[in-house]
Amino acid sequence: MKKIVFSLLCVLILGFSGCIKDGDNVTNYSPMLAVVGSSHSMQPTIVTDIGTILAPDLMEHFYVDLFEGDALVVTFSIDYDNQPSTEYRTASNLQYVKIGRSSPIPNSGSESGDFSTPIEDLGDIYLLGNTLFFAFIHTAPGDQEFEYEMTYDREEDAAIPTIYLRAKKFGTGSIAEGTFPFLYAFDMRYFFMQYKDSENNVKFNIKYKTGVNGDGTDKYNDWDDGNPITIKVN
Repeated sequence: MKKIVFSLLCVLILGFSGCIKDGDNVTNYSPMLAVVGSSHSMQPTIVTDIGTILAPDLMEHFYVDLFEGDALVVTFSIDYDNQPSTEYRTASNLQYVKIGRSSPIPNSGSESGDFSTPIEDLGDIYLLGNTLFFAFIHTAPGDQEFEYEMTYDREEDAAIPTIYLRAKKFGTGSIAEGTFPFLYAFDMRYFFMQYKDSENNVKFNIKYKTGVNGDGTDKYNDWDDGNPITIKVN
């Protein structure tokens, strides 16, 4: 899986502000994906692709409007000369944007008709722990809000299950329209437990709804990067 490119997202969607200069041994980390966690002492952490990092700046939000498992895009600094913890690296100057997250549900044959917004394309996907991030491509105002649904084949003995992605928009955005990636995350823990093999690999197909056929049935495209996808899980 490939990482999502954030330059466009940061300018048009995320709204991070300010600039932190590098010190003698300070590293600034560009906007990256993260999942909220907690340390053994119940302090907030962020799980990122550079490891688990203590995040004291989240303390006032922890278990208020941020909870373990929440998906974020973050930017932060690490001062490697001033680290209060020997267990984790500690972030400072942390800013974040919380992104939507839900869990996949088995197909029931009677899915809600509310998810009727076409998805133009599916960009890169990225795995952090058991959280799978997607970049959904829409032509829409840059501040348009979307919710996404993931369903999957119920059969546990399916050799290669298929997940189906659908979109629903909320309200109408107010800024200029363009073709943008919109981020969303899914907690895949139970799906992975159900379908991983003896070597902790999970193989599945990805399809996303692009509209409706003439007979009223949903129309899906396959993910362009190729089905099936195989990933290694914990």
